[in-house]
Amino acid sequence: EVMPPLFESALDESVGVGAGPSLPIPFAHVGTTTCVHLRPTDKGLMNFTRREPAPPFPSADWNGDCGETPGLVAADLNGFDPSGVGLQLLDGHNDWENLQYGFTGSPSFLPGAPAVDLGCRFGDDERQFVETLPGALGDSYCSAVTNSTGEAAVISAAGRTSVADDRLTLIATRMPANAFGFFLASRAQDFVPGSGGSQGNLCLGGAIGRGVGGAIFTSGPLGTAALPANLQLMPVPGGFVAVQPGETWYFQAWFRDANPSVTSNLTDAIGLTFD
Repeated sequence: EVMPPLFESALDESVGVGAGPSLPIPFAHVGTTTCVHLRPTDKGLMNFTRREPAPPFPSADWNGDCGETPGLVAADLNGFDPSGVGLQLLDGHNDWENLQYGFTGSPSFLPGAPAVDLGCRFGDDERQFVETLPGALGDSYCSAVTNSTGEAAVISAAGRTSVADDRLTLIATRMPANAFGFFLASRAQDFVPGSGGSQGNLCLGGAIGRGVGGAIFTSGPLGTAALPANLQLMPVPGGFVAVQPGETWYFQAWFRDANPSVTSNLTDAIGLTFD
């Protein structure tokens, strides 16, 4: 499955990458620390390790301070910045579905050769971890229109759909760089092309609230923005409401663009049912 994206400037330590309770978290913190859950050996292999006592939550010590930091933190998780823009959006990827077996092009490759047991085995912890990895939150719907980047912008969600936890983050990607925008919310779907003079498709209906998370965002040099949703103050026309368990809400991001003249556009949309 595809893991939810990780936005390095907006990481929730209590959520980690979404593994089950008391399971090791698969990441190696960049820098020197003694409390990460997974560390490289001198042979380049990865060893699962536990922090003692094992935490009762699927946490990840993103900033390496050996404790769970409240709210969102920033950390360079992979130490890799080829474009020189700093903290990045790390997209989830389905590695298994995209494996390319280059050896099949070798002249010595014989289809149907018997498999060789190399003796590699998963332990119980590793197997349980792999089998319980979740996909991204919510259900995407509605098509977005290509913006000035040549791509259509995408909205996703990370964290939890628990109202009590209130740990949901909305993420918009593939927007123009340094564009201003905000997240929209509604309890109904719709499809309105070119709404309000925008080049995009409005995918929400009914009473639409603006400014989820209580802020206007800027997409920065990567064309990406992330904001905690704040489920206790979900915007609606004329004020705010608290999201209730069992409700389904729909989200979309609106942003400025120049394509080629000054205009606006929208991401696709996502639906989330809260518990």
